[in-house]
Order: sequence, then structure tokens, then C-alpha cells
Amino acid sequence: MAVIDRIAGLLGAAPGNVLGRAIGRIRTTVESGGGADTALRDEALRQLAAGLAKGRLTRFGRLVKEGERLPGPALALGTVAMFASAVLDPVGFSERMAGLEQVPEPLWWLLGAVVSLYLGMRHHRRGRELQHDLAMTIAQAPEVIEDLDRLQDLGSRTGALPAGASGNPALDDWQALRTGA
Repeated sequence: MAVIDRIAGLLGAAPGNVLGRAIGRIRTTVESGGGADTALRDEALRQLAAGLAKGRLTRFGRLVKEGERLPGPALALGTVAMFASAVLDPVGFSERMAGLEQVPEPLWWLLGAVVSLYLGMRHHRRGRELQHDLAMTIAQAPEVIEDLDRLQDLGSRTGALPAGASGNPALDDWQALRTGA
């Protein structure tokens, strides 16, 4: 950690305070934007958080959500089963593949459309879940800013250690042995 602190010192930044300074800049920007605008944003975030907090799933909802996890493993196991079938009964496998050849082309197109729609809806739902998680994180930003301010106040009230003292007697003894003091 000391190496990181030195490098950050050369670059003019304190690594432990980078997040606090960034949030402080955001806060300054928000505060300079006017109280009415900030109040409007806060109210919108509160309403969003209240709406998202109601998103508990029912038993049926949980069953459907768990059922949506089945297609991936089913496809993987089905592929392994096809290879096993081809190895164990090559003639029977050839007959089944010849049967697939008899399926009309429009039916294959329909199957492709159904699979594409399923995957598209799944992708869309996961994107919405990501937006939900981001909204919940943004809704917690004011609390995080307050916590950082309190921590910064606590840090300014604590005294700094004397030069060369780490606050750890064992470490001080070890450093004294290393330097020969």
C-alpha cells in the first residue's frame, strides 16, 4: 500500500480520497444547479426506489424464473445425448437424421424465429434488470455521500501519527531491526 501511496503522491492524488473528491465534485455541481432542481431529482429517485422495492416475486414468478434457466443445460445435455446416440447406434442415428431432412423448410424458419424471439426477450429482460440495479444504486447515492462526509469528519478529528511511527509496535520493532537502529 505504501508503494501505491507514493505513486499516487507523485501523480498528485491520494488514493483513499479519490472517490470522496469525485462525489464532492458531483455534489457541488448538483448543489449549484438550484434547490428546486435537486428537490425534483430527489423526489423522482424516491418514487423510483419505492416502485422498485415492490418487485417481490410470487411463487409462480419464482417457478417461471427458475424454469427459464432450463434451456441452456437442456441444450448442452441434448447435444451430449446426440453424440452418445451416434456412437452407440449409428444406424438408428442416421435414420433419425434422415427424418429431420424431411421437415419442410418453413418449419425450420418458424423454429428459428421462435428461438430468436426467446433469446431476444431474455436479453431485453436482463437489460431491464440491469437498469433496475443501477437505479437502486443511484437511489442510494445521497446516503453514500452523507456517509463519506461523516467519515471525512471523523478523519479530520483524529490525530496524525508521529513521523516514523506506524501505530503498530511489532512493525516498529521489525523496521528498527531492518535499519539497524
